[in-house]
Amino acid sequence: MRSVVVFSVFSALALGAATAAIADGAPVSITPAPAARDGWSGLYIGAGGGVALIDRSSEVDTDVTVQKQKKYCWWWYCWWDNYGPSHTNSFESLFSDDETKGFGTIQVGYDHLFHNHMLVGAFADVDIYFGDDNNEVHDYLERSFDVNHTWNVGGRLGFLVTPDVLLYGVGGYTQAGIDNSIQVPYGPKLDDFDNPKGYFVGGGGEMKLRKGLSLKVEYRYADYGSFGDSGSESFTTHPYWCGYSKCQKEITVDSSADDDLTVQSVRALLVFRLDEPDAPAPLK
Repeated sequence: MRSVVVFSVFSALALGAATAAIADGAPVSITPAPAARDGWSGLYIGAGGGVALIDRSSEVDTDVTVQKQKKYCWWWYCWWDNYGPSHTNSFESLFSDDETKGFGTIQVGYDHLFHNHMLVGAFADVDIYFGDDNNEVHDYLERSFDVNHTWNVGGRLGFLVTPDVLLYGVGGYTQAGIDNSIQVPYGPKLDDFDNPKGYFVGGGGEMKLRKGLSLKVEYRYADYGSFGDSGSESFTTHPYWCGYSKCQKEITVDSSADDDLTVQSVRALLVFRLDEPDAPAPLK
């Protein structure tokens, strides 16, 4: 009975001291419990590779203009001048090709899980292609084309079908680095093409393998729209006799190319999630 009375007295004194401290504005230290982490939210890096189907089509329009020139002389001074009307012939070449190439990819991104099952994220990656250039001759046009790399910035929205399996869709902006040249017979070499820009969409899945490591498999369709170049080249033929004078022809070749590019790719990446907890919070 005496111990109960002593405990009650000490409890009352402790409660009174705490109440007085709060009333006097004295700080009271309270250590919060650490927030539970879900194991999906946070920064990650990924590396892997894949295969891409590169579909390119091109239209080359060429105008060949012929202007006759005659040699005129006055005393010892001679010059060439145009005579007669010029005439122009137009040519159009259409071609397309498909090429399959492998690539390696590096990615960095950030994800956030909300409502336990919905995930939203942003990422950036670079695809480095390997393989030889695509060279061929078509309608006397010597062509060389190669995709060297693409870089992409986008986002993804996904849903956790199980605590360790995510299905998602992706989309964003993409730009390709290319080597592209078209040599027109007796005309210009078109090789000053801008790097094509466009968009990509796709989808995929990600599965956790162990702590901090997951496997991502993804399909993308990228459309780079149209990009082109133009140029002009002129030359004269060897002089020949026309009546009592000498004549020659000035030939001007004007060419322009308009290309379209789409890329379909399938990729697999190992994803390393930075600082993932040993025991993620269970999803509800």
